[in-house]
Amino acid sequence: MRALISIIVPSYNRGALIGETIQSILSQTYDNWELIIVDDGSADNTMEVLQPFLKDERIKLVDRPKERAKGGNAARNYGFELAKGEYVKWLDSDDLLQTDCLEKQFEVITMDNADVVFCRSRFFSENLTTGKIELGPLWNQGFKKTGNILENFILGQLRFSNNDGLWKRNVLPDKPYSENLKNSQEFLMITMMLAKNIRVELIDEVLVLVRTHSDQMANKRDYSVYAKNQILARYLVLKELNKNNIKNKKIFFYLIKSIYYYILVQIKKGEFKFLSKNIWLATKSLFIFLK
Repeated sequence: MRALISIIVPSYNRGALIGETIQSILSQTYDNWELIIVDDGSADNTMEVLQPFLKDERIKLVDRPKERAKGGNAARNYGFELAKGEYVKWLDSDDLLQTDCLEKQFEVITMDNADVVFCRSRFFSENLTTGKIELGPLWNQGFKKTGNILENFILGQLRFSNNDGLWKRNVLPDKPYSENLKNSQEFLMITMMLAKNIRVELIDEVLVLVRTHSDQMANKRDYSVYAKNQILARYLVLKELNKNNIKNKKIFFYLIKSIYYYILVQIKKGEFKFLSKNIWLATKSLFIFLK
């Protein structure tokens, strides 16, 4: 039997959409998987929607422990603690896997003895009249496969969504996602891993579909909170790079420029909450850069 893949799906009030996500997993040509759904306190009909799927013994539903922080990051980490697979894939509760996603990623990660294999994503929406899927643009245009992968990723020349990776479990830390962040957690996690010089393989093919809809978290964004988390993530990346003695002027300059960009936009929008903390982090980041 081929290796077990653990698919971890955090969910909050996704009763209207999570069924399609699960169906895309059930349709996989690679069938040795377990699905761990971590509910983050849903108050809609999510439980009712999930009940028929739980007849499949590969699908497990758990609640995020009350003592753990609210939000998708704690749910992802908790699901990871419960996972039994040799390989791990995170998937958002409103997105879809192409039928051969696991098959193709598993083939590459094992054939090339990689620590992670990333594919590509494309945005999609559903036509409310016909119910048909309408494909949109690529999640990110950058997919530069040559050169320094860490540099390419941070500079935006090579980017992945959170759903795009199939990871070898044993290379990941006990808590892959920072539970203090409300956004940019994927950028931080992937950057931290790439900084460890892990073995990366790339599949230049769309194997994941990322849904666009009005109920996305990005559409409920408080910019002051968004800026705080973006800046904190980049400060933590700078600390990690410095700790690992990675001295790349392009990376450092890009991250510093990005930090000050978020501060300037925050001021321009007239949103001053967390501004003093953001300036303090920007100053600390600059000192790291100048070392």
